[in-house]
Amino acid sequence: RALGASPAPLDLRRDDLAYARRFDQVKGGLAVALGLLLLGTGFLLWRAKKEKEVAQVEFDTMVARVRDTADSVEKTFRTDLKLSEEEFAKKYRISGDRLRTVPDYARRVGQMHDYLRNEMGLSTEVPPIRSSLEVLRQVHAALTSVREQLAYCLANTGNFTQRGLDLSLVLSAPEHVDIVKNALEGIREKEGDRKVFAEVVPGTVKQDRNGKYPVTFECLYPRDGGK
Repeated sequence: RALGASPAPLDLRRDDLAYARRFDQVKGGLAVALGLLLLGTGFLLWRAKKEKEVAQVEFDTMVARVRDTADSVEKTFRTDLKLSEEEFAKKYRISGDRLRTVPDYARRVGQMHDYLRNEMGLSTEVPPIRSSLEVLRQVHAALTSVREQLAYCLANTGNFTQRGLDLSLVLSAPEHVDIVKNALEGIREKEGDRKVFAEVVPGTVKQDRNGKYPVTFECLYPRDGGK
Protein backbone atom coordinates (compact mmCIF):
# COMPACT_ATOMS: atom_id res chain seq x y z
CA ARG A 1 0.00 0.00 0.00
CA ALA A 2 2.90 2.31 0.63
CA LEU A 3 3.76 2.01 -3.03
CA GLY A 4 0.19 2.60 -4.06
CA ALA A 5 -0.57 -1.05 -4.83
CA SER A 6 -2.50 -3.53 -2.81
CA PRO A 7 -0.56 -6.69 -1.80
CA ALA A 8 -1.35 -9.72 -3.94
CA PRO A 9 -1.82 -13.11 -2.26
CA LEU A 10 1.04 -15.69 -2.69
CA ASP A 11 -0.13 -18.61 -4.77
CA LEU A 12 1.91 -21.74 -3.88
CA ARG A 13 0.24 -23.64 -6.66
CA ARG A 14 2.33 -21.83 -9.24
CA ASP A 15 4.81 -24.11 -11.05
CA ASP A 16 7.85 -21.98 -10.26
CA LEU A 17 7.05 -22.05 -6.54
CA ALA A 18 5.96 -25.68 -6.23
CA TYR A 19 8.18 -28.23 -4.39
CA ALA A 20 10.17 -29.96 -7.16
CA ARG A 21 11.52 -32.95 -5.10
CA ARG A 22 14.91 -32.53 -6.78
CA PHE A 23 16.90 -34.08 -3.90
CA ASP A 24 14.67 -37.14 -4.04
CA GLN A 25 15.65 -37.49 -7.68
CA VAL A 26 19.41 -37.65 -6.96
CA LYS A 27 19.60 -39.11 -3.46
CA GLY A 28 19.61 -42.67 -4.81
CA GLY A 29 22.64 -42.00 -7.01
CA LEU A 30 24.41 -40.16 -4.20
CA ALA A 31 23.80 -43.06 -1.84
CA VAL A 32 25.24 -45.54 -4.36
CA ALA A 33 28.30 -43.35 -5.00
CA LEU A 34 28.89 -42.88 -1.28
CA GLY A 35 28.53 -46.61 -0.69
CA LEU A 36 31.03 -47.43 -3.43
CA LEU A 37 33.45 -44.86 -2.02
CA LEU A 38 33.21 -46.35 1.46
CA LEU A 39 33.56 -49.87 0.03
CA GLY A 40 36.66 -48.89 -1.96
CA THR A 41 38.20 -47.18 1.05
CA GLY A 42 37.53 -50.21 3.20
CA PHE A 43 39.10 -52.52 0.61
CA LEU A 44 42.22 -50.35 0.39
CA LEU A 45 42.55 -50.33 4.18
CA TRP A 46 42.12 -54.12 4.29
CA ARG A 47 44.72 -54.65 1.56
CA ALA A 48 47.18 -52.30 3.26
CA LYS A 49 46.72 -54.23 6.51
CA LYS A 50 47.31 -57.58 4.78
CA GLU A 51 50.40 -56.27 2.96
CA LYS A 52 51.75 -54.99 6.26
CA GLU A 53 51.19 -58.39 7.90
CA VAL A 54 52.88 -60.22 5.01
CA ALA A 55 55.80 -57.78 5.04
CA GLN A 56 56.17 -58.25 8.79
CA VAL A 57 56.27 -62.05 8.43
CA GLU A 58 58.84 -61.82 5.62
CA PHE A 59 60.94 -59.40 7.65
CA ASP A 60 60.84 -61.65 10.72
CA THR A 61 61.85 -64.63 8.57
CA MET A 62 64.74 -62.69 7.05
CA VAL A 63 65.95 -61.54 10.47
CA ALA A 64 65.79 -65.09 11.84
CA ARG A 65 67.70 -66.44 8.83
CA VAL A 66 70.38 -63.76 9.11
CA ARG A 67 70.83 -64.39 12.83
CA ASP A 68 70.97 -68.18 12.42
CA THR A 69 73.64 -67.87 9.72
CA ALA A 70 75.56 -65.27 11.69
CA ASP A 71 75.48 -67.36 14.88
CA SER A 72 77.08 -70.31 13.08
CA VAL A 73 79.81 -68.19 11.49
CA GLU A 74 80.49 -66.21 14.65
CA LYS A 75 80.75 -69.37 16.74
CA THR A 76 83.46 -70.72 14.43
CA PHE A 77 85.18 -67.33 14.45
CA ARG A 78 85.14 -67.15 18.27
CA THR A 79 86.40 -70.71 18.60
CA ASP A 80 89.30 -70.17 16.21
CA LEU A 81 90.35 -66.94 17.92
CA LYS A 82 89.60 -68.25 21.43
CA LEU A 83 87.24 -65.39 22.25
CA SER A 84 84.41 -65.59 24.76
CA GLU A 85 80.94 -64.41 23.82
CA GLU A 86 81.38 -61.32 26.00
CA GLU A 87 84.72 -60.43 24.40
CA PHE A 88 83.33 -60.98 20.93
CA ALA A 89 80.21 -58.89 21.61
CA LYS A 90 82.33 -56.08 23.04
CA LYS A 91 84.80 -56.08 20.16
CA TYR A 92 82.21 -56.45 17.40
CA ARG A 93 79.33 -54.46 18.84
CA ILE A 94 75.93 -54.16 17.13
CA SER A 95 72.99 -51.91 17.96
CA GLY A 96 70.47 -54.68 18.61
CA ASP A 97 67.76 -52.80 16.70
CA ARG A 98 65.72 -55.25 14.61
CA LEU A 99 65.35 -52.69 11.83
CA ARG A 100 69.14 -52.45 11.61
CA THR A 101 69.77 -56.20 11.64
CA VAL A 102 71.11 -56.41 8.08
CA PRO A 103 73.43 -53.35 8.21
CA ASP A 104 74.62 -54.34 11.70
CA TYR A 105 75.62 -57.86 10.68
CA ALA A 106 77.04 -56.63 7.38
CA ARG A 107 79.30 -54.25 9.31
CA ARG A 108 80.28 -57.02 11.74
CA VAL A 109 81.14 -59.41 8.90
CA GLY A 110 83.25 -56.67 7.32
CA GLN A 111 85.14 -56.21 10.58
CA MET A 112 85.73 -59.96 10.86
CA HIS A 113 86.91 -60.04 7.24
CA ASP A 114 89.34 -57.17 7.85
CA TYR A 115 90.70 -58.87 10.96
CA LEU A 116 91.35 -62.15 9.14
CA ARG A 117 93.02 -60.37 6.24
CA ASN A 118 95.00 -57.69 8.06
CA GLU A 119 95.76 -59.26 11.45
CA MET A 120 95.90 -62.97 10.64
CA GLY A 121 97.20 -62.69 7.09
CA LEU A 122 94.55 -65.07 5.76
CA SER A 123 93.02 -64.76 2.31
CA THR A 124 89.23 -64.63 2.38
CA GLU A 125 88.78 -64.00 -1.33
CA VAL A 126 86.54 -66.39 -3.27
CA PRO A 127 88.38 -67.95 -6.23
CA PRO A 128 86.85 -67.28 -9.65
CA ILE A 129 84.48 -69.89 -11.00
CA ARG A 130 85.84 -71.68 -14.05
CA SER A 131 83.75 -71.24 -17.19
CA SER A 132 82.19 -74.57 -18.18
CA LEU A 133 81.46 -73.25 -21.67
CA GLU A 134 85.13 -72.47 -22.24
CA VAL A 135 86.18 -75.92 -21.01
CA LEU A 136 83.54 -77.54 -23.22
CA ARG A 137 84.88 -75.64 -26.22
CA GLN A 138 88.43 -76.82 -25.45
CA VAL A 139 87.30 -80.44 -24.99
CA HIS A 140 85.44 -80.32 -28.30
CA ALA A 141 88.54 -78.94 -30.04
CA ALA A 142 90.71 -81.69 -28.50
CA LEU A 143 88.36 -84.47 -29.63
CA THR A 144 88.12 -82.93 -33.09
CA SER A 145 91.91 -82.93 -33.38
CA VAL A 146 92.05 -86.74 -32.96
CA ARG A 147 88.81 -87.52 -34.76
CA GLU A 148 90.58 -89.06 -37.76
CA GLN A 149 92.33 -91.56 -35.45
CA LEU A 150 88.99 -92.78 -34.09
CA ALA A 151 86.74 -94.90 -36.23
CA TYR A 152 83.79 -94.00 -34.03
CA CYS A 153 83.35 -91.51 -31.19
CA LEU A 154 80.04 -90.49 -29.62
CA ALA A 155 79.79 -88.06 -26.70
CA ASN A 156 76.91 -89.08 -24.44
CA THR A 157 77.06 -86.76 -21.44
CA GLY A 158 79.33 -84.23 -19.79
CA ASN A 159 78.83 -83.42 -16.12
CA PHE A 160 80.68 -80.31 -14.90
CA THR A 161 81.54 -79.68 -11.25
CA GLN A 162 84.03 -77.47 -9.44
CA ARG A 163 86.33 -80.51 -9.24
CA GLY A 164 86.32 -81.20 -12.95
CA LEU A 165 84.43 -82.90 -15.76
CA ASP A 166 82.95 -86.38 -16.08
CA LEU A 167 82.90 -87.04 -19.82
CA SER A 168 81.02 -90.09 -21.09
CA LEU A 169 82.08 -91.30 -24.57
CA VAL A 170 81.34 -94.32 -26.74
CA LEU A 171 84.35 -95.60 -28.72
CA SER A 172 84.74 -98.33 -31.30
CA ALA A 173 87.90 -99.93 -29.86
CA PRO A 174 89.50 -100.14 -26.40
CA GLU A 175 92.86 -98.88 -27.69
CA HIS A 176 91.19 -95.58 -28.58
CA VAL A 177 90.88 -94.80 -24.86
CA ASP A 178 94.56 -93.81 -24.68
CA ILE A 179 94.19 -91.55 -27.72
CA VAL A 180 91.32 -89.66 -26.09
CA LYS A 181 93.11 -89.58 -22.73
CA ASN A 182 96.24 -88.02 -24.24
CA ALA A 183 94.13 -85.48 -26.14
CA LEU A 184 92.32 -84.39 -22.97
CA GLU A 185 95.53 -84.20 -20.96
CA GLY A 186 97.06 -82.00 -23.66
CA ILE A 187 94.47 -79.23 -23.29
CA ARG A 188 96.14 -76.00 -22.18
CA GLU A 189 94.87 -72.72 -20.80
CA LYS A 190 94.37 -69.87 -23.27
CA GLU A 191 97.09 -67.86 -21.55
CA GLY A 192 100.26 -69.54 -20.39
CA ASP A 193 101.20 -73.20 -20.52
CA ARG A 194 99.04 -74.51 -17.68
CA LYS A 195 97.04 -77.67 -18.13
CA VAL A 196 93.26 -77.42 -17.91
CA PHE A 197 93.08 -80.92 -16.39
CA ALA A 198 95.68 -82.04 -13.89
CA GLU A 199 94.65 -85.65 -14.32
CA VAL A 200 92.45 -87.64 -16.70
CA VAL A 201 91.32 -91.03 -15.38
CA PRO A 202 89.44 -93.38 -17.73
CA GLY A 203 86.79 -95.59 -16.20
CA THR A 204 86.15 -99.26 -16.82
CA VAL A 205 86.26 -100.23 -20.50
CA LYS A 206 83.75 -102.94 -21.39
CA GLN A 207 82.13 -103.85 -24.68
CA ASP A 208 78.37 -103.37 -24.86
CA ARG A 209 75.83 -105.42 -26.82
CA ASN A 210 76.29 -103.18 -29.86
CA GLY A 211 80.00 -103.95 -30.04
CA LYS A 212 81.00 -100.48 -28.84
CA TYR A 213 83.01 -99.45 -25.78
CA PRO A 214 81.36 -96.87 -23.49
CA VAL A 215 83.82 -95.26 -21.10
CA THR A 216 83.68 -92.33 -18.69
CA PHE A 217 86.71 -90.06 -18.36
CA GLU A 218 87.13 -88.30 -15.01
CA CYS A 219 88.93 -85.06 -15.82
CA LEU A 220 90.11 -83.27 -12.66
CA TYR A 221 91.04 -79.60 -12.45
CA PRO A 222 94.39 -78.76 -10.84
CA ARG A 223 94.18 -77.78 -7.18
CA ASP A 224 97.25 -75.57 -7.25
CA GLY A 225 96.62 -73.82 -10.56
CA GLY A 226 98.23 -76.46 -12.75
CA LYS A 227 101.71 -76.83 -14.18
